[in-house]
Amino acid sequence: MSGSIDDAWRLVAPVRVGPILRSPTTPARVVMVTENGQHLLRVDVHSDRAECRAFEDAILWQDLVIVGFGERVHAVSLRDHTVVEFETSP
Repeated sequence: MSGSIDDAWRLVAPVRVGPILRSPTTPARVVMVTENGQHLLRVDVHSDRAECRAFEDAILWQDLVIVGFGERVHAVSLRDHTVVEFETSP
């Protein structure tokens, strides 16, 4: 998980998760998944709050990229890029 990306990753179409409030869309964090040097998936993580982000992490689990950011958890499929999102109540 990173706050910035290099030029090669800018060419990869992102899967956007979280609320997108600004235009142009600027993600709070970017998750980049590679395998054997190949760019597999870019996930742009958006946030609508200046919340305390005690939790920021991303892991691979089976064919999912699990991204935790603030009060939300996103599960992104590596196969078809579908997203399931969970949010805790404030």
